[in-house]
Amino acid sequence: MPLILETERLIIRDIELQDFPFLLKRKISRKDRPNILYQKSDTIHDEEELKSCFQWAYYRYQREYYQLVVFQKSNLTFIGTCGIWDVSPDNTAMIGWHFENKYSGNGYATESAQEPLYIGFELNRVAAISADCFEENLASIRIMEKLGMSPDWSIGSAKKLNGNGDNKPIVRHRILRKEWLNLHG
Repeated sequence: MPLILETERLIIRDIELQDFPFLLKRKISRKDRPNILYQKSDTIHDEEELKSCFQWAYYRYQREYYQLVVFQKSNLTFIGTCGIWDVSPDNTAMIGWHFENKYSGNGYATESAQEPLYIGFELNRVAAISADCFEENLASIRIMEKLGMSPDWSIGSAKKLNGNGDNKPIVRHRILRKEWLNLHG
């Protein structure tokens, strides 16, 4: 059964095939890509590459991976995505989010990122949840702080991202399950 969550202003649900046009538009938009960690900001991703990634996310349904799409509740407008990976009891999971630039600054990322934390801590009992962002991405750092996350210096203060993303310094924040439970009783 697909996961559907609601907040005061948002509907957050599992990714579906019908979401492909929105995701493709977001993926190729130059202005919306600079802060995506695992995608080079100077590369235009084509439809076939996105389809491959989409199929991996959609069909990996052992519930260790939740890729969610976010819509405004008032008009059902697609505004972004959020998710949680490596979800299993006593593990450290990772969360992330990405919103179209025109929806930045409205609290949508903070509001929607609460749901992957809920999925991780309440539904799957993970031990901790981390999030990474580029060191220069102050908006995402503020979101992590609002979520109750603290800097995780175990990776070093300026780890360089390897692999598919830009080679720029990143930071990691983390929250333990017991810390989250204290905040959300």
